[in-house]
Amino acid sequence: MKPILKYNDLKLRKKPSLKGILAELAVAHDCLKQGYFVSKSLDPACPFDLVLTDDSGTSYLIDVKSVSRRKKNNSVIYRSLSTIQKQMKVKFYFSNINGEPKPNENTTRKRSRKI
Repeated sequence: MKPILKYNDLKLRKKPSLKGILAELAVAHDCLKQGYFVSKSLDPACPFDLVLTDDSGTSYLIDVKSVSRRKKNNSVIYRSLSTIQKQMKVKFYFSNINGEPKPNENTTRKRSRKI
């Protein structure tokens, strides 16, 4: 199924929050297809977006992020978990701008700039 809206569409450029909503829905859809039970957080300030539960009852807290790139050199902008997200063992799940999910392994990265 082809996405109806793409990030480059005028509607999405005027309302960047739609990019996040589309990413969350795409990830929820993908996880449902994989057999997870999916719940969405109702609190906008919640440290996670989705709760995934498998058949054995194990739950995972997921924070969905859209893949973002710098305008200057098109390099990926990396995200890091907040302190509370680390305590709650939240995992990132990255989705590209067209809403196609792309899982992230939460690996550490080497700094590209000198301090």
